[in-house]
Amino acid sequence: MTVDRVTFALRSGGTVISCGRRAGRLFLMAGGALLWGCATAPTTTTVTRISIYHSPCQEAMAVSGSGRVIGYGEGRSVAEARQQAYQHIVEQLRIQVATESVSTVEKVNAQVDTRFVQKISSSGEAALQDLETVCTDELDPNGRVHVAVMLDRRPLTVRLVERVLERADTGFGHSLIGPAPLLRSVPLQTLASSVDGPDSGSATMPVSLHYAAGRWQLLVGRTHIPFSDDELPQLLNWNALADDGLAIQIVDIAAPGAVQSLHEFDEFRVHVVADQTGLLTLLHLDENGIVTLLRGNQPITPDARTVFPDSPRVLEAGLIKSGQATHDTYIALQSAGKLDLALLQKSDADGNPQQALVALLNLLAEAQFTSVRAEVVSVRP
Repeated sequence: MTVDRVTFALRSGGTVISCGRRAGRLFLMAGGALLWGCATAPTTTTVTRISIYHSPCQEAMAVSGSGRVIGYGEGRSVAEARQQAYQHIVEQLRIQVATESVSTVEKVNAQVDTRFVQKISSSGEAALQDLETVCTDELDPNGRVHVAVMLDRRPLTVRLVERVLERADTGFGHSLIGPAPLLRSVPLQTLASSVDGPDSGSATMPVSLHYAAGRWQLLVGRTHIPFSDDELPQLLNWNALADDGLAIQIVDIAAPGAVQSLHEFDEFRVHVVADQTGLLTLLHLDENGIVTLLRGNQPITPDARTVFPDSPRVLEAGLIKSGQATHDTYIALQSAGKLDLALLQKSDADGNPQQALVALLNLLAEAQFTSVRAEVVSVRP
């Protein structure tokens, strides 16, 4: 018997499979019944195998704890993976804040709940600002990208010393070079004693401050150490600028005489006296790192008192954050020639005025001044 075309129905699904013309004869036995079928080439099925991949970024989670919070994420792109890692950090902070505040939350009232939510929100914002990427892995054969980020809440000095010493090319016997306010700060003094050794001075590590993409960074040699805005005052010891050739006095209008502290809304003037002839540049620096030029390249003579501002105008003490004490720094630079004041009024490409502080520190490290003096005054609520 010759078959030109045969059809049969698959009982389970009711689908009719049709064979081409002049198919060969094929007998199939199913449950004792003789069925006609089609003789066709075997079908090749492609199976996509998903390999199990363990990213080195997952191992970064092992260092979480002791002031460090690690966030891990993965995605189809670096941006997506980083966002997942950010979210992981925020979730951990929520848990920590909830744990720390459980006794407060149990005393439920609307005001406490509001403060609790604000604390969680501020913790999340701090995390997004101060995160550091510690691992980026794009080698997953499945096409996924893995990222680990870290929020390091350990003291700045601890982070600084650890990061610098972990570099294989650091070793001992190094001396730090840079502007005096940086080198005389507690974190840098601690670092200096850590990298000091019998051959100290045989190798040097330059120290400088940088501000980019909305973040502060300390550069020691080739090591970058990011830090928050609140940590900036720790890195600047303005008492290192204490030449005897200049004197700065903060004079309270209500009780004439030099003071070292003021209250909010107190009125005052700044007095400067020099023991040599030269040019005076007077600057104001707040805790946020914003530099303001008060006087620039003004002639000054020995024992003549320079007062800012001129009478009858006065300065009024103010706070950066309501209810929180702050510190204002007044810096007097005496030079034989004119300074390029444009450097001290400079912003970066994004308009951040913090770039002027970077320029000031570079100027202090490089320029030769007749005298340099700073006076720090505290302002209280």
